[in-house]
Amino acid sequence: MNFLRVLILLLTVGVNFSVYAKVVERKVVSGDRLRMILDEQPELSKEYPVAGDGTIMIEDMGRVQVANLTIPAAGKAVEEFLESKYFKTATVHLSISEFVKGAVQITGAVNNAITIPFKGDKIVTLFEAIVSAGGLRDRANASQVRILRWRPGGSLERDEIIVDVQNMLENFEFEKDEFLRPRDIVYVPFMKGGESREVLLMGEVGQVGYHAYYEGLDVLRLIANTGGVPKTAKADSARLLRRNDAGDYNSIPVDLTVILGQADMTMNYKMQPGDILYVPATSHAKGGQAFILGEVANRGPIGLPLKGQIGAAKALLNAGFTQFSHPAKTKLKRVGPDGTKHEVSINVQKILDTGNFEDDIPLLDGDILIVPEKIINL
Repeated sequence: MNFLRVLILLLTVGVNFSVYAKVVERKVVSGDRLRMILDEQPELSKEYPVAGDGTIMIEDMGRVQVANLTIPAAGKAVEEFLESKYFKTATVHLSISEFVKGAVQITGAVNNAITIPFKGDKIVTLFEAIVSAGGLRDRANASQVRILRWRPGGSLERDEIIVDVQNMLENFEFEKDEFLRPRDIVYVPFMKGGESREVLLMGEVGQVGYHAYYEGLDVLRLIANTGGVPKTAKADSARLLRRNDAGDYNSIPVDLTVILGQADMTMNYKMQPGDILYVPATSHAKGGQAFILGEVANRGPIGLPLKGQIGAAKALLNAGFTQFSHPAKTKLKRVGPDGTKHEVSINVQKILDTGNFEDDIPLLDGDILIVPEKIINL
C-alpha cells in the first residue's frame, strides 16, 4: 500500500489523534517556564525559565537538564539532583507555567507550503503537519522527511531529524510520529528527478515563504523581489542553509548590510533550488546564553552577542553589584567540550579598578558567573 493510499484511508476513517498523542506526550523545551514547588524548602518554590541549553538554574545550587523530558520525568530529575547534594529527601511538584510560543513551517514536496502558528501547550505531530499542508506531492520522498530544529544554546545552527513517514504510515507505527516544537521547519524532499525548483525565505523579511527559483537568482534579487528587510531585522547575521552531498544542511553566514549598504557583492551568493535564507530579528540574534548568579543586582541569563565577545567583568558591570558583592572572588564555572567541568577565579574588582580589560575572560555559551557575598566582620 503506497503512502498516498494510506493517507487517504486514514483521512477517510478519521484518525483519532489523541490515541497516539499520548505516546508523543508533550516534553519540556527551551523557552518554557516551569513552576516548581519544593515541600522541604518553600523559598525555592518559584518559576524557573528553561534556558537555551535545556537546563533550569536552581538558585546557586546548579543547573538541571530538563529539556526533552516529560513533566514527571523532569520533576524526578530535579528531585535526584537536589537529593544528590542538598537534601536527604526532596519532594518536587513541577508544572509548566508558561509555554514557549512560535510556529512550524512545512515546506518542500507538500501540496501547500504553510506556517502553523501555535503555542507550546498543544500537541502538534509531524503527521498532523503534513495533513495540514494538504498531503504530499508526486515524487515526495516520504522516507526522508526532515525536521530542522534549533540547536540548544541560542545559536542559529539547526539539528536535523530524519523521520521515515512512509514506513510509519504503512505499518501504522504512530509511536514513531515526532512531536514538533515551535520554530521547527519540516522539509519533505523530492525523490531523485523531482527536486523542488523553489527557495524558502524565512525570518524578519518582507515575504516569508516559498518563492520560485530561476536562473540568475541571488541573495540580493531574492531580498529585493520580496520587499526587502525591515529595521527590526538583524541584517548582518543572516544565514543561507544549503544541503550538501551527504544530505545535511550547511550554514553559510550572509551579511546583508555589506550587500545592501556597501554594494559589496562578496556575499551575494547565487541561490540554488531548495536553499533556505533566514534573516533573524534583532531580538533573536544571540550567540548563546551565560548565567549570572550571586550578589548582583540583576540575576539570571544574559544573551551573548552573535558577533564579537563580552567578558565576565563587563557582563557583571552591566548586571550591577549590591552592597554585599565581593567581585574580587568571582567564580566562573564552565563545561568543556569533552564534558569536564572547570572553575576559574576572576578578580573582577581589579579589572574594573585598573581598567585593564585585557585580563577579562570572554564568556561562552553556558558559562555561569557567581559573585559571592562579602563577609563583613562587625
